[in-house]
Amino acid sequence: MYDYDTSDEDDDSLNTTVPFQVAYAVSIHKAQGLEYDSVKIVITDANEDDITHSIFYTAITRARERLRIFWTPETQQSVLQRLGRSANPKDIALLASRRGLKPVNG
Repeated sequence: MYDYDTSDEDDDSLNTTVPFQVAYAVSIHKAQGLEYDSVKIVITDANEDDITHSIFYTAITRARERLRIFWTPETQQSVLQRLGRSANPKDIALLASRRGLKPVNG
């Protein structure tokens, strides 16, 4: 059995309070080319599939001084695994030819 509070009173207990107050929000896309002293990024399981390498890079490089990323350990692991960059054979060959190097196959 559960006891639900049906009052209109605000509950400011630590368990229900978000750890920050949103004063102004801007999408990552609209933030391109801008910088802010403090940036907070919220990534949930609802939007983690939308976080590409370029979107994540754009988001984290908007902060001049303070950056906080709010995500669960599971979301963090999922996003970071997808951000891993694989070596492109064309890029390797181009860089090797420009530097006079021979690529090493591993």
